[in-house]
Amino acid sequence: DPEKLARLTAFLPGVQAPPPALICLCLDRERETARAGQLGEEVLGVMDLSMAAQNIMLYAHCLGLGSCAVRGFHPTVVRTALALPPQVTPELIIVLGYPAQQPKAPARRPLEEVLHWNVY
Repeated sequence: DPEKLARLTAFLPGVQAPPPALICLCLDRERETARAGQLGEEVLGVMDLSMAAQNIMLYAHCLGLGSCAVRGFHPTVVRTALALPPQVTPELIIVLGYPAQQPKAPARRPLEEVLHWNVY
């Protein structure tokens, strides 16, 4: 819905114009608590969302789309715009669109700086 995209974009710092699409990843805290208790609500649900976000962004790249994960938004605005039930919280928004250019990949840290064998 272009009108909903425009309304949400107005509350996403760094996003100047409404993108072709947004994906809002939400956490159903009641479901996570029922599934795995406090650990589910506080940790496992967020881990699941993080893995889903990465897969969404990798697939978008395969389709020639650009994507950007955004966490800087006001949850109440998103909750209202998307009519989310009280137990569901928006955790991450993925902005999708067609990139004007292909950005240069950032430099990678040396493997020995990020991988340790048996001890730190």
